[in-house]
Amino acid sequence: MAKKYDKDKYKPKPYESTKLCGEQYYRLFDSLITSKAYMSISNDAKTLYTYMLREAHKDKQYYQTGEFKFSLTLCQKYLNVKRPKSIKTINELITYGFIERVNNSKYTKQTSKFIFSDKWKLIT
Repeated sequence: MAKKYDKDKYKPKPYESTKLCGEQYYRLFDSLITSKAYMSISNDAKTLYTYMLREAHKDKQYYQTGEFKFSLTLCQKYLNVKRPKSIKTINELITYGFIERVNNSKYTKQTSKFIFSDKWKLIT
């Protein structure tokens, strides 16, 4: 018999959330946040990576293909920066192997698609 998912199973500590239970959360493992690659990226890139995790888990396609949509507009909103800084920060995550771009929407009116990558493990 399959185990039933209980969204209220994990009760956050008072310092973790403003809600008592049922809130979405995202995992950042110790080996990732202590890696050379993670320690080398900017604070904006670290913040953006977290917001990308959030957006990916809201995208139904992510659970089927691993792809998620993330626009420059969202990046600008979350980081409170202009377009050039948004592009630079996304490219930083790509360079350090945290994400890969699936499609480039530079010349179309579609939102860019990304996948999470484990290439950050190769940076020593």
